[in-house]
Amino acid sequence: MRKSVAELLAQNTASFPDNTTGQITPTLLRTMFQDFLDSFAPAYGGFARTVPTTLPTVGTTPVVVPWQTTIAAQSPEFTAGTPAQGTVTRNDLAATTQFICQMSFSAPNNSITTVTVYINGQPSQFKASFTSGGTGDLHEINIVGVNYSTTAAVYEVRINTDVGTDSIDINSGSFLCSAVPVRTTV
Repeated sequence: MRKSVAELLAQNTASFPDNTTGQITPTLLRTMFQDFLDSFAPAYGGFARTVPTTLPTVGTTPVVVPWQTTIAAQSPEFTAGTPAQGTVTRNDLAATTQFICQMSFSAPNNSITTVTVYINGQPSQFKASFTSGGTGDLHEINIVGVNYSTTAAVYEVRINTDVGTDSIDINSGSFLCSAVPVRTTV
């Protein structure tokens, strides 16, 4: 089970007093090492797109970016919906979540396109916008962020434009969420 650094420090203090009376046992030592390794082991979930696709109806209402394949969903910490749903769920509570979104795409001329990471169905402050030069004018976006909340959360990437309904060509991309150990789970 993943623990915060504060929990590991408390466990260390409780499990390893000065060994003047033989209180340190192999079981305590194994448990401490196992908990430490569980707490700092990498865990992640996410999606990728390597084959280009066209989203024909992107407008002012953000739509979920459909991915092509699942990169990983390391259970029980992360679960993933289908690539078309594009949702990564963080289940473990003793860590924060770092996410990285990278995409290459083009949009109609002079439209402002925005890519936003959503957390629990709500837009986050993590987004990127650009004004497109038209079909074939590829734009690269990179969004990196950390959600410091230690509660379970659902992450997804949505895209929208500022006017009407536009066709967006996604060339490639990826969205990866990973566990970051935390000092405390206050």
